[in-house]
Parts: sequence; C-alpha cells; structure tokens
Amino acid sequence: MKKTALIIGCMAIFCSSCKVLPFTRENNYIYLQKKVVVNNKWKLIWKDDFNGSVIDSTKWSKIPKGGSDWNKHMSNDTACYAQLNGK
Repeated sequence: MKKTALIIGCMAIFCSSCKVLPFTRENNYIYLQKKVVVNNKWKLIWKDDFNGSVIDSTKWSKIPKGGSDWNKHMSNDTACYAQLNGK
C-alpha cells in the first residue's frame, strides 16, 4: 500500500511539473518564451550580411591555433575563411 501511494505521489508531482510554454510561429521558426517576455521588443545591435568579396577585418579576426583546449582547433588556413555568396 505504501509503495502504491509513493508511486501515485511521484506521478502526481511529475505530471504537475510539466508545462507547455506559450509559443509563436513566424517565418518557419518556433519561438518559446515566457508570457512576460512575449511583448518585449528586441533591438538589433550588430549584424554582418557578408556582402563583400572578402571578410571585413574591422568586424572579424582570425584566431591562431594555440595550446588551450578551446584554441587547439583554430586555424590560419585561408580555406577555412573563404567567403562566397554571402556565406
């Protein structure tokens, strides 16, 4: 009996903690936000459309390979920095 009550209690807690967040669909994207945030307006503060034929070095820089865990996968190889068709 105690085991059954424990299972039912755990199920009740588990099921009551599951909530579906409000979401909106826009341009094939689904945005999950709490209701408090839904009406806020976002301000774009930076973007790069990559319209040129080379990377704009005032916005981007190459990080040379280093010895730390995150830095050992960097490269100076120009093939890694190719820019074509805005990508």
